[in-house]
Amino acid sequence: MCFMALKKRLDDDKLTLTSKHFPGGGEQNQKKLAKIIVEAVANLDLKEYDENLIRTQFQDFLESLGELDMHEIYDLAQALQGNTQSLVFFKCKEEGDNLEITYPYYDASTEISKDEAVVDLKYLEDKYMEGLDAESWYGYRQSLEKALNERD
Repeated sequence: MCFMALKKRLDDDKLTLTSKHFPGGGEQNQKKLAKIIVEAVANLDLKEYDENLIRTQFQDFLESLGELDMHEIYDLAQALQGNTQSLVFFKCKEEGDNLEITYPYYDASTEISKDEAVVDLKYLEDKYMEGLDAESWYGYRQSLEKALNERD
């Protein structure tokens, strides 16, 4: 989150971390960069930071998988919904109030509560599914893919 705030500040000020904007590396440039960093992170909303920490486990898991295609994303959404029987790419095991989701192709797994799974599904929908629910998004993407294939 701190790095995102710094990046936003640099983008807003149209600065890059290059010799173009910080030439020479002297004390003056060190102070200039330090001031930018402090100002970028000074007003962070710590409540939002804490909420992001709660979700880091799933986000780290998701990022560790590399680039997923639409079928894998849909399969992951199914796993988050606890649909353990119909999965193709992921494996999902219920253990009490938790779900253990495994992606065997990368030997990666995560264990989350069913309450966290609801939040993580929403994150997945917002990040990859254009805010649509999994079924609508998957149907739309399949139709789009079919139309593109027929056009070629």
